[in-house]
Amino acid sequence: PVVGSRAPFNNRQVLGFYPREPLHYGATVYVEVSHQGSSLGRFSYQVQDLPTIVSGAVTDIFNQPIASVLVSLPQLGLSSRTDAFGNYNFGGGEDLATPIPAGRYKLLINPGQDDPAWGSVDQWLSVQRSRAIRTVPHKLPVIASTEPFVTLRGGDQFSLHRGAISLDLSDAELRFSRARSQGNVQVQMLLAEDLPHRSSPAAVPIFAWHLQAGADGLPGIG
Repeated sequence: PVVGSRAPFNNRQVLGFYPREPLHYGATVYVEVSHQGSSLGRFSYQVQDLPTIVSGAVTDIFNQPIASVLVSLPQLGLSSRTDAFGNYNFGGGEDLATPIPAGRYKLLINPGQDDPAWGSVDQWLSVQRSRAIRTVPHKLPVIASTEPFVTLRGGDQFSLHRGAISLDLSDAELRFSRARSQGNVQVQMLLAEDLPHRSSPAAVPIFAWHLQAGADGLPGIG
């Protein structure tokens, strides 16, 4: 039985019933109306299915939440910004009326360096209908103002990070967003715990060079 309260309207010809607690998603509700022991009617209806929800959090390398970071699912045309606690959400709240279909989607965190103070991260998500998906916290690296962006292109050799890295792209073809063959990147040395990407526990590096594309988008190397 669903406990609630009644309220008459229109000279007591219409009666409203207000459940005390929200009804469960995906439920079938059976209603029986009776007055002074006499049944006035029976009917049933379906409650909305459990929504498909994608949620997560964005932090810095010290696990401190970052607010107002743009998060998007471009294949679905959805975007949101993290709240004061670094959390984001798709499919709940105001978005409940726009269900997320099942499928495989790319989640973009700070795409195109929307906030130039932070790097960009992306992740593929496998979404199942009527499931709540909580992604692992995304770490965004700080873009060091002391490290300049340099232009990379295939067919050349480059010296990066004040000569610490030699990159031979003589036989490589770079593919940036919008079919560009060159783009701006920045290189920083990060400790393992500061890396925004996950690695195998059996092969965790002490440090790694993190290459961050600029507003051109993330490159692919072929």
